[in-house]
Amino acid sequence: MAEISFGPYEPDVASVGTVKTSNVKNVVPSVNGYAPLNAINPFTDAMTGNCRGLFGAVQKDGNVSVFGGNDTKLYTLNATSRAWDDVTRASGGDYSVGSRELWDFCQFGNYVIATTDSNAVQYFELGVSTKFAALAGSPPQARRCAIVGDFVVLASLSATGQSNRIQWSGINDATSWTVGTNQSDYQDFPDGGFVQGIAGGEFGLVFQDRAIRRMVYTGPPNIFEFQRISDSKGVMMRHSICKQAGVTYFMSNDGFYKIDNSGQLSAIGANRVNQTVLADLNAESNRNMLGVPDPFNPRIWFFYKSMSNNLGNFFDKVVIYDWALDRWSYAEMNVSNATTMLQLATTLEGLDALIFNSSNVTITISTGVLTWNAHGMSNGTAVRLTTTGSLPTGLTAGTTYYVVNAATNTFQLSATLGGTAINTSGTQSGTHTANQLDGLDRLPFSLDNYTNTYKQRLAVMGSDNKMGFLDGATIEATVDTPEGAVGNGTRTFVRDLAPIGDASAAYMSVRYRDRLIDSLTTSSETQIGVKGYAPARVNARFNTVRARVPAGATWTYLRGVDVNGRAGGAR
Repeated sequence: MAEISFGPYEPDVASVGTVKTSNVKNVVPSVNGYAPLNAINPFTDAMTGNCRGLFGAVQKDGNVSVFGGNDTKLYTLNATSRAWDDVTRASGGDYSVGSRELWDFCQFGNYVIATTDSNAVQYFELGVSTKFAALAGSPPQARRCAIVGDFVVLASLSATGQSNRIQWSGINDATSWTVGTNQSDYQDFPDGGFVQGIAGGEFGLVFQDRAIRRMVYTGPPNIFEFQRISDSKGVMMRHSICKQAGVTYFMSNDGFYKIDNSGQLSAIGANRVNQTVLADLNAESNRNMLGVPDPFNPRIWFFYKSMSNNLGNFFDKVVIYDWALDRWSYAEMNVSNATTMLQLATTLEGLDALIFNSSNVTITISTGVLTWNAHGMSNGTAVRLTTTGSLPTGLTAGTTYYVVNAATNTFQLSATLGGTAINTSGTQSGTHTANQLDGLDRLPFSLDNYTNTYKQRLAVMGSDNKMGFLDGATIEATVDTPEGAVGNGTRTFVRDLAPIGDASAAYMSVRYRDRLIDSLTTSSETQIGVKGYAPARVNARFNTVRARVPAGATWTYLRGVDVNGRAGGAR
């Protein structure tokens, strides 16, 4: 028997005769090998249209807000109903976000600032504003924004001839944009190409097509000093720029890099994942990759749109870099956007207002029967009605009712839990919607866990434009050993296998061939028997063991496989 590690995911390296694996899917790096990836567990309604940006903000008093934007509007998440409330500017009409653009957000004090190409810079004052509005001071239109020290900095300016310029506000004043006043100024860069973005902090990092510069505050008269970090590396995918624990990560034209607080530039994907991702990435638009830090784990998530993606503007794949372990993994999930955020708070009164499901319904006036095909509700479920017209007599929009006489496609309503069904009368008009309420079960966290209130998390919006945390059921996972780890050219009979880890539901198989020029053949999948091993019975020179853990299985780690084999006879 021999223990064989699954090895680090480095698909750029031929796995034959190495300790590297070229195939993992839907797992994250772990100190014990690989850990499961959980599905998105949505806790919001769907945002209208395609989500082009997400941002979690924290007010000075600790209240949490979440903002998002689509092609034409900006929204904030209602902490009670979990619906997306329209907070588009009252003056100026809808926005126009280009097909290759995303919204960018930053927070300065209680101001949430939103930018996108060819639109006026917008702001929303937390605790005060009810709509976004144009930021005062006439800042230039820009694609990107960041906070550097005590300044709001705009980059990738929209005006003709200013794509190599950044401009910053007055010190400690997001509404001061008169150049030469209150230290507000701009900087044009004579080389390096377009400015693609900025990483903020106590000092800034300015990313251009072919250069990176450190932005250090020196005070008047120069305000900022710009120190070139690289004159050859720049940013290929502008929204890949993200920062965690003082280190900035991004995708350049030849792969993934990081820059630490000292300005040291280091490759993190060379000879590991760069070639694989660059060959798969749809680089038609530099908006096709999104870098997001996981605030609860030492991981950076690079969501990207692949060449095979036919889902429009959605990302369909992600490579995950664990900077503490210096290891990568890979997953497939359909995502429209992602951000970091604190858990949303809600009042006790708001718990019963959380909408779990909704559908248009028809109401039979003479009986008060509501029709909703396959509604799935049982007697006692709380429901509220809305309408575009008027409800029949006996029912009032916005009132909480309770399901009685529930059948597969129909139900009636009672004013009290377990009470008498309401008989309706009169007339009705418009389209009626029934909203199923779920109360405490609707919360995306347990009230028993005090620390959840203050825990930052990675929030992901799926292709259905519903946002959630990655704490749903486990996704089907696949992990391979390096090829040839069993045999490596010597004919070997693999009798049976056992996964090393706690994935007891894993299916085991062997991918094998006798010559490296041959195509791989995959044996039938088998599961662990009563003795703890899964039968294989494969006789070949190059063998790769695969573990597949089905969706919904409960497990925490997979480190490798225990192989029961011996020298094989000639065929």
